[in-house]
Amino acid sequence: MKILIVDDEEDVRQSIRLLIPWHEYPVTDIFEAADGEEAERIVEREKPEIIFTDLLMPRKSGLQLLEWLESHAPDSKTIVISGHDDFQYVRHTLKYGGSDYLLKPIDRGEIVTAFESAIEAWQREEAERRQTVQQLIEMNRIKPIYWDKQFSSLVSSPSRKSPSFDELHKQFGLGARSRARVAVLNADALPELLIEKFGSNMDLLFFILTNVCNELFGVPPSGYAFRHLGKDNEIVLIAWDGTDRFEALASRMHEALRNVLQASFRIGVSLEAAFPEGIADAYKEAKKALRHSDFLSARFPVRVYGEQDEAAQPALFFADYSTAISLAIKSNEPERIEAAVRAWVDAVRQLGAITLEQLDQWRSEYHLMKTYLLKETFPDEEDLEFSSSRNGFFPLQNDGVLALDVWERDLVASCVAFASVLHRKQRNEQSIIADIKKYIDSRYDQDLSLQSLSEQFFISREYVSRKFKQEYGLNVSDYVESVRIEHAQTLLANEGLSVAEVAEMVGYQDARYFSKVFGKAVGLSPMQYRKRLSATS
Repeated sequence: MKILIVDDEEDVRQSIRLLIPWHEYPVTDIFEAADGEEAERIVEREKPEIIFTDLLMPRKSGLQLLEWLESHAPDSKTIVISGHDDFQYVRHTLKYGGSDYLLKPIDRGEIVTAFESAIEAWQREEAERRQTVQQLIEMNRIKPIYWDKQFSSLVSSPSRKSPSFDELHKQFGLGARSRARVAVLNADALPELLIEKFGSNMDLLFFILTNVCNELFGVPPSGYAFRHLGKDNEIVLIAWDGTDRFEALASRMHEALRNVLQASFRIGVSLEAAFPEGIADAYKEAKKALRHSDFLSARFPVRVYGEQDEAAQPALFFADYSTAISLAIKSNEPERIEAAVRAWVDAVRQLGAITLEQLDQWRSEYHLMKTYLLKETFPDEEDLEFSSSRNGFFPLQNDGVLALDVWERDLVASCVAFASVLHRKQRNEQSIIADIKKYIDSRYDQDLSLQSLSEQFFISREYVSRKFKQEYGLNVSDYVESVRIEHAQTLLANEGLSVAEVAEMVGYQDARYFSKVFGKAVGLSPMQYRKRLSATS
């Protein structure tokens, strides 16, 4: 907290310094001024919270200073210290926001009390100011989200009778508008530098995109740009004024975004439609125009629905190359993965044009390949998901052209990482099942039910049963029985042990049940087996 003492008499300034125990309060700096002019310069530079001032001073009086402070430092608290017991001075002090009026000679108790009251008042008002600022920040944060929701609802239910239209009319005065056009900007495909900068914070990128576009819509707005809720990475622009110039405005928006973000975007624009009834169809037109943009060319970043499509391209499906890539992933060999991915990207390079529609199809096929691999490798696992750091973006050059070299690099890195995860998880599973087998081999005399094994190794009974059978070709119960019978055969050679004792030593508490199991497995009862051993020895 900063303090300013204003008085033309130096001894008065020193008295104020000596009377108040500054160290007991949150005071960081104390400044002095000999008149109002000097005080104004200090206030502008240092912005003190508490000001002590005399009223009658040369050059600029304390009366003038109070008037100046009211407009230039309204949050400061001012304590007037005067040698004149004049009601006009007191009234002037109160009129221009003074906190207290003290008479000279200065009383220690009075000045300390006035100072403490000023501090309390400033702290209370500062807390209120901060709360107000926080509320404004929160309102400004929520407000765009609210309008995003209303405009998104209008696109899905375009009617003048809808609650969304009513709210939008109140804010934007849309009732008299009868025609509109729609544009769509999709951030699924982004320049490399924006992926690096915003890949983990898309909200910030969308904030920039919508703000730049809304600035160009002007005041009062001729349209509005909003994040289309429920549609990943999509911004929609609706223009209700100047629809005949909207294509040119969209081009200016593209240039502005390129200047701000140093990158190019693709924008699809609809034809004119009835407003609001035709907005849903106009949105579909804009999206179709965008999806037919050519990402192998930097020309025509803004595309209007109905413009001549590029020449038809031969169909190219990622699925035709996914078998080779899947086998490479299963091999967990980076060189093989790189070769398989390169074969795919080389096929893409042969195309004359690439549309967003194709990119979306390839991405779906790629994720489908990974899903099949996951299900094939881990049929018992649910909701497994492995994704690259790119989060599914298609990297573009700064001019908006698909960066094939970067895309190839990212695909290879994603597949190698995916292969590594699969291989590591497979090894972990095999290791657990091997540990279960060793446990059975060494503890065959104990309870080895599926339930006890699942509790011992913290995995489900179903998982133990299925994985053990896949790994060793036997059910767990059959393997336990075979181990026990094998050890029972060895123990039966010791004629000092009864059949009941042998049964208990290999994990059977019921000798008769043991005899039944033994006979079924060996073809002889335990006693018959022992007699045969004796006869052959």
